[in-house]
Amino acid sequence: MSAEHRPLSLTATPSWSRPAWVGDLPPRIQGMLTDVYALADKGPSPLGMAGLRMLLEQVVRDGVGVDVSLRRGLNELHNGGFITAHQRERLMNVITYGNAAVHEGASVSVEDFRYLLMSIEHLLLGYFVLRPSALGLPQNKAEQAPRLSATP
Repeated sequence: MSAEHRPLSLTATPSWSRPAWVGDLPPRIQGMLTDVYALADKGPSPLGMAGLRMLLEQVVRDGVGVDVSLRRGLNELHNGGFITAHQRERLMNVITYGNAAVHEGASVSVEDFRYLLMSIEHLLLGYFVLRPSALGLPQNKAEQAPRLSATP
């Protein structure tokens, strides 16, 4: 079932910069991210944190399928070369704090929210916008990248 997305109508001067590539995201993902930005402009909240977790879940569903846990999905995205080990660890924090927001109404500090939002932005950029498979490039595995020589 696909629900039509209607953006939130929160009025505030944007305090969170919006990357230029947001318009390149699939419409549903773009709408969800826009909602998270609108919430973030009012200050970090449990709803904003839950929104970050929802965005992560959408990427896992797209990349792995609907029948896996988020943690297992991140491991599968890593094993498939879509995310690095470091990204996986950062995104595990989105799961932890997102679950706390959903189940306990917990929020995070402005600095922590910014870090987690940037982690999601990085995931969205790599997965939907700069997807290496679309260009025929190798996946994001460090061992596949050519090493530059430091010799003069």
